[in-house]
Amino acid sequence: MLRPLLLSLAVFAVTRLLFVAAMGDVFLYGEELEKGFVALCLLGDVDVPYTRLPYHPYEGGGFVASHLKALAFSLMGSSILAHKVCALVWGLFVVAASVRLLHRHGGGSREADSASALGGVLLALGPAHFQRESLLHLGIHFEALLFVALVLDQGLRVSAAEGGAEPRRRDLLALGLAAGFGTYFSYQVALAVGVVAGLLMVRSPRVLLSPTLVAATLLGVSPLMMMAAATGGEVFDLHGETISATGPGFLESLRAGLSAPLAVGAAMLGAGAAISGAVAAPPEKGRRIASMTLLAFAGVWCAAAASTGLFVVTPADAHWFPLLRAAPLVWVLLMLVGLLAGPALALEGVARGGAAAKVARSTTAALVGIGLIHTARIVDEGQLGRAGENLQHIARVRGDDPRGALAKIGPRLEGGRSTADGSVEAEVLGRFLGPGVESGLITDVVAGVTQATEARAEDLEERIAPLLAGTPGGLDAARRGLGSPLFHYRYPGRLRAALDAESLPEIDAEALGRFGLGWYGATDLSGEMGVASGTLRARPYLRGVGARVFRTAVMQPYWGTELVLRPGAVRRAMASRATALAALEREALLAGFDEEARSFGVVDPTWPRVDSER
Repeated sequence: MLRPLLLSLAVFAVTRLLFVAAMGDVFLYGEELEKGFVALCLLGDVDVPYTRLPYHPYEGGGFVASHLKALAFSLMGSSILAHKVCALVWGLFVVAASVRLLHRHGGGSREADSASALGGVLLALGPAHFQRESLLHLGIHFEALLFVALVLDQGLRVSAAEGGAEPRRRDLLALGLAAGFGTYFSYQVALAVGVVAGLLMVRSPRVLLSPTLVAATLLGVSPLMMMAAATGGEVFDLHGETISATGPGFLESLRAGLSAPLAVGAAMLGAGAAISGAVAAPPEKGRRIASMTLLAFAGVWCAAAASTGLFVVTPADAHWFPLLRAAPLVWVLLMLVGLLAGPALALEGVARGGAAAKVARSTTAALVGIGLIHTARIVDEGQLGRAGENLQHIARVRGDDPRGALAKIGPRLEGGRSTADGSVEAEVLGRFLGPGVESGLITDVVAGVTQATEARAEDLEERIAPLLAGTPGGLDAARRGLGSPLFHYRYPGRLRAALDAESLPEIDAEALGRFGLGWYGATDLSGEMGVASGTLRARPYLRGVGARVFRTAVMQPYWGTELVLRPGAVRRAMASRATALAALEREALLAGFDEEARSFGVVDPTWPRVDSER
């Protein structure tokens, strides 16, 4: 197993390091940075209960990711580079677990070596979105593949005990811990647990009641039980929907995912490789059962995705990010190709010259070729020739985002938002604000905590002031984060009139711009420009809008393929939509963007520039 493992790890590591050096489209995503703020909370002396810190209570993997980020931050500081190191390390574990699964159940030694090598290489060179998401360290769908692989591997191992013999205790222990903790990590792992339970029901029903297995599973799932005890039904609340909520559009999403010619070609080649490989090297019992188990997991996953909200509708021209939730399906299909086609590549003599074996070799070679094309395209989306500059940037750019994190965490800290006088918000803010807090952090914390407030801005100011006594400029920094209550309670439905009034302080106009007509990105500026342009306070308002565009459009990839999660591309797109503004107004918009970018450590907000701008 050593050679296939080293080969697979090397291919994965080299390709991901190229992505990092080139800064291909896998950077500056908000949720990654929001979980980075949780990591800072874990490292710091923050008066927040441990069970209230997870970004989402139902998402144990995200909390695990925050702990790994905390370790990286303690060694490297809070930076984008630290996130990418975490992603690379976790990805290597995913590759190792997947290769072990294929090697253990791939047949004889030669066949197993070939199956695991092919599967490991395909895992590194999968579809473009699959390659990219392996560097997006969120602790969810891609990272959950580690536990999917462990559960299926150990399930197959335990079920293979011959002659009614009791499986080894350590195998039962490993299966139980992987199944329990994996379910806490991601509910998608529970689908693999269900498949293994079905396998054991058919092959070794007595094992399901093994005290060792039951105890290990309960031990593994204990973090989820602790979270449920602390947060109640929130562990089953997925973005405001229960797990059983229906989500139509599964087939439409699959069609969108296969809309590119390379995607269709890869799917056809993968199917051809698996079928021809199985014909050329018919699987013996163990490999056959493993293949059927993987197929069962694919079927269960598709059924779950079609009947729940697990799989979102993805337009054909959308950014790759919405395909993130399909990671388990892509993974299991790649594993099937490795398991069925890999042994055919190890055939010798007459069997190697058969038609099916030739088809298996040619289709797998073409599949690897398509993967390399995807890899080259991702590298080309960045700028490998400026690797040194890119690495310096991502080592400086902050890896934490308080505003987005506290918008999720804040409502849980004091049992939810309650009174209209801001007392609940003040209790939450008291945990993060105090003398000496940096002004940018003050603005972010206030904006995150008050984004859904019922309190008026003046009431919040009154409660915030004592928290920031002795902090020069602290209250002004806090006021910049009060855009939401200003918009909803002081100037509801009359934003333009407010911006044209001399009585509106410039700092309040900027706060309104930081919230605007909602937290929108660069593609939604036309309405705001029409509201603000020509008004007395247009410039401070648009400066706030520019700051918000950086926070939303740079770090949230939901606005199409043109905004590839890089400041320079977003800034150019925003500038192209601001041509109707007066020169000074447009200058204020860009200045707000640039100031916010620099507050995150982006020294040059136009980075990475296109060649023609050099």
